[in-house]
Parts: sequence; structure tokens; C-alpha cells
Amino acid sequence: MLMTRIYNLYKRISKHEKSVFMGTFLITFFTHAFILLNHIPNHDGIMFFYHDQDTIYSGRWFLKYAGALSSYFYLHYLNGFLSIVYISCTTVLVVRLLKIKHLCLGILMGALIGTYPSVACTFTYMYTADAYMLSMLLATIAVYCMVSGDWRKGALGSMALGFSMGIYQAYLSFALVLLCLWMLRLALLKIKTTLKTVVSILGYLALGGGSVRSRTADQIARKRTILLSRHCRKHTAPRTYMVCGKDLRQL
Repeated sequence: MLMTRIYNLYKRISKHEKSVFMGTFLITFFTHAFILLNHIPNHDGIMFFYHDQDTIYSGRWFLKYAGALSSYFYLHYLNGFLSIVYISCTTVLVVRLLKIKHLCLGILMGALIGTYPSVACTFTYMYTADAYMLSMLLATIAVYCMVSGDWRKGALGSMALGFSMGIYQAYLSFALVLLCLWMLRLALLKIKTTLKTVVSILGYLALGGGSVRSRTADQIARKRTILLSRHCRKHTAPRTYMVCGKDLRQL
């Protein structure tokens, strides 16, 4: 049953979008082949060889769960493969959002996204690259749902934006740029946009940002409570200075 659903979903993807996906995948792979095929730990990469990436203190409350998709180990090849898949899926959605019909332009869009300097910088921290690229994909899904005109999809887009910002807040700007490009396309083609549509999109953005803020505040409060309880136990526990019958204070 599951394989049948996956096959039916695959058939719904157009040949144009499949070509854009493969073109983006290949261009991104060969552009970043050196860092993808060579294990070069950098900065935090040495410390995060095995880590749950629970960085709630930075507001990234969903990073722990997004990184778990590739396990808490620093699996260089798996992280890189998933990152490229997420980038390719992002390109397909951007092409669909902006209604880019020409295949070469669609592949050029994938090349622009996959070779962007910020992607290269992210790949130097390969242990978390897949989670960050998932954040970009979720931001794209959010915009795609928000502009659909259906309030159900708009609410789903707000949730996707919340999860995206819960992984890495920087991709909020990516979502805003996509919205600007979408509105610019409407203006160039002289397609009328109602005030209701604009207000609803702004409402979805506010809902997504507000959910992140409340969730982050809740997680930080819980984290502080746990740290405070540990601190209290540490400083109220009885102290001993005796080791093997000797008083360490006299050594």
C-alpha cells in the first residue's frame, strides 16, 4: 500500500520537474564534490562527531529532531546526500511557485541555489548541513502553501515556517525573498492581487513566527528548570574529602 502511494505520487510529478531535480542534483554534486567526497572536520565538526544538536539556547528547538533523520553521528556521505536531495526538492518547488516552464531556466535556478556561497559555507559544517537544507525546503513549502489561496494550506504553511525557523532562523529571509519574487512576477504579468490575499499571507507569516517564539520560550524555560535542579542537587549534596582513608585537604 505504501509503495503504491509513493508510485502514484511519483507519477504526478511532471517530466519537466524530474529533469529540474536531476539537473540540480548533478550540478550541486559536482560543484561541491571536493567537500562531499573528502572528510574534512571543521571547527565544530570535531566536537559534534556524535551530538544531538540540542541548541535550544539559540532558539533552534527543532534542530535536534531534524538532525536525527541522519542520526546523531557525523555521517559525512549521508549528510551530504540528504542535503543535495533537499536542495533539489527546493528547486522543484521554486520552479513550480514561479511557474518557470523553460527547462534550461529551471536548471539554471537549481544551479543558482545549489552553488550559492552560503550553501558552500554550510557544507563546511557537514554534520548539520542536512538539517539546514531541510530548513530551506520547509521555508519553500511554507511559501508555496501560503500563496495557494486555500486557508487550510496556508495554516499548513505557517506550521512549515515554524519548523523551518525552529531549525535555523536565517531561512525566514529565504521565505521572504521567495514571496517578493512571487509578487514581482504577478506585477510584471499584470496579474491582480487582492488585498485579502496579501493580508492572509502576512497573517500566515505572523502565525508561523509567533509559534516559533512561543515554542522557543517554552523550551528555554524547561531547559532552565532542568539546569537549576541539577545545580541545586550539586550544591546541596554532602561533600566528602576522604579518599582511601586520606583527607585530600591535607595533601
